Amino acid sequence: MIECPQCHSILKKEFINNSDFLSCLQCHQLIQVVAFPVLFQKPKVSEAAQPLIIDDQSNCFYHPDKKAIILCSSCGRFLCSLCDIEFDKQHLCPACLQSGTRKKRIHNIDNDIVCYDKIAFAVAVYPIITFIFTLITAPIAVYLSIRYWNTKSLTGSKARFVFAILIGLAQIIGWYFLFTHGFRHPRHHHG
Repeated sequence: MIECPQCHSILKKEFINNSDFLSCLQCHQLIQVVAFPVLFQKPKVSEAAQPLIIDDQSNCFYHPDKKAIILCSSCGRFLCSLCDIEFDKQHLCPACLQSGTRKKRIHNIDNDIVCYDKIAFAVAVYPIITFIFTLITAPIAVYLSIRYWNTKSLTGSKARFVFAILIGLAQIIGWYFLFTHGFRHPRHHHG
């Protein structure tokens, strides 16, 4: 809906893109309204951006040869279906999404995912190279795996957690047997 700039009454369709100045029906102000047709269309979701065929249609800010289907909710730029990113009930251009993410104005994006499954697995496996560190790292690997079991992972798999727990427990059991049985001196039986 387009309003008269003087009295704010709603203008009829005849006012839009008419080559002549028309008089407002309420305040009689002479008005000429030029609007892009996309302003009156509902956004359509398409697989590929539509080429710009008619000169009076608006074009995409980023792709001048593509037809605009919507405005960016943040900056107001015309966007084609390739550039329209629907996010959190808004339509954003790539630049506004990147800027909002960088400046932390967009809160529903996981910017940083800590891969606790990789950390737990690394803490369990890497010290095997230098066996003595497993005395410290094995319990840490088991703790990390259990503590962060329900966090998001990039793979969606719990395999690294499972392997970290198994390897960590094997190292702990190995150290237990080393301390309880390995450091004892064998008794000599004299007969």
